[in-house]
Amino acid sequence: MSLQVSYKKQFVFGIIFLIIILSAVELLVRAYEVSFPYCDYIGKDALDDIDLEVQKQECFDLDHFAYTSVEGVLIPKPNQHFANMNINSHGFRGPEITQEKPSDMTRIFILGGSTTFGTVTSDSATIPAFLQEKIDSTMIDHRIQVINAGILGFDSADEIRLLKNYVEKFDPDIVMVYDGINNASVNQILAPEDGEYSSPMWKILTYIYEYYRTPTHIYKNFMPGLELGVSIDEKLSDEQAQLWRDDWKGVCSQNRDYKIIIFIQPSLSNKTHLSEDESLILKLDPRNKQINYTLEKIQDISSELNGICNGVFDLRSSFENVTEAIFYDHAHVNELGNKIIAEKMYNKLLPYLNTNDSK
Repeated sequence: MSLQVSYKKQFVFGIIFLIIILSAVELLVRAYEVSFPYCDYIGKDALDDIDLEVQKQECFDLDHFAYTSVEGVLIPKPNQHFANMNINSHGFRGPEITQEKPSDMTRIFILGGSTTFGTVTSDSATIPAFLQEKIDSTMIDHRIQVINAGILGFDSADEIRLLKNYVEKFDPDIVMVYDGINNASVNQILAPEDGEYSSPMWKILTYIYEYYRTPTHIYKNFMPGLELGVSIDEKLSDEQAQLWRDDWKGVCSQNRDYKIIIFIQPSLSNKTHLSEDESLILKLDPRNKQINYTLEKIQDISSELNGICNGVFDLRSSFENVTEAIFYDHAHVNELGNKIIAEKMYNKLLPYLNTNDSK
C-alpha cells in the first residue's frame, strides 16, 4: 500500500515539476519576444525612416493580436488596440464603423491579405487609409468610406468566404480586391476549407497561439525552412492561377448589389531598380521565382474575367521605375509603396465613382 502511495506521489510531483518547467520556459519565451521579436523585416533599408524600436513594437503587436471565427470565417478579434494598430468593433483595421450604412454614403471594402491589412505601418499608412485620404482630398462633395478588410494570409478563397459570409452584411457598394501573391504561395493549397475555422481543433490551435507562446517561438525560430525551398513548378502555377480565376469568376457571375474590381498585386521580382536589401532578398528567397511565375499566369488568365467582374487591373508594374527601397520582403512594401498603390487604385476607381452605371 505504501509503495502504491509513493508512486502516486511521484506522479503528482512529476506533473507539478513539469508544469513548473513549462511555465518557466514560457516566461523566458515571452521575455525574449519582447526584447527580440521575430520579424525578418527588422532593419531592412526599406524601413530606414521608421525607428528600430517602432519596428520591433509593430512586429510584437502583429504577432500577438488575436483572431476569432465569425460564420466560419477567421477575422481579427474585435476591439483590439496596440501602439499603432487598432481593430474596431467589427474586426476591421482602422476607425470605427457602423454595420448599417448611412443612406448618403458610398461604401468601399478592400479585400486582401497582409499587404492590404498593412504591416510595419500605422492605421493611417495602409493602402486603404491612403486611398481614403486621396478620396477625401479630391472628392469633397461625395461621402465615401473605405474599409480595410485585409486579413493576414488570406487568398482568394478566404476573401470570398469573408465577402459572402460577413462583408455583404455591411452593404458594400464597391468591393476592391488586392491579391495574387498568397494564391501563388504553395502553403495556401493547405488552407482550411469552409467551416474549419469553427472546428474545435482550429479553436484549440488558435487558443494555444494566443495564450501559449512556446510552440510558436520554436516554430518561428528553429523551423523557418519549412516555408522555403520552393522551385518553379509550372503545373502548380497553372493550377493556382486557375483556382484564382474560378474563385472570382464564380462570385462575379452571381447576382449582387455591388461592383467587384480586382487588382493583381506586384511582387519584388517586378521591381527594376533594387536596393541592397531588395537584391539580397531576391537572391536568397527561393519563393520569388515561383511567385513571379504564378503571377504571370494569373495575369494571363485574368482576361477571362473581363465582362464578368466590373474591372480587372494589373498593378505588377507599379514599382518598375521607383529607385527608392520599397520592399522589405518578397511581397510587403513600406509606406511609400502603399501610397503608390493607393494612387494607382484611385485612378482606376474614379470611373466607378463618377458614373451611375448599374451594379
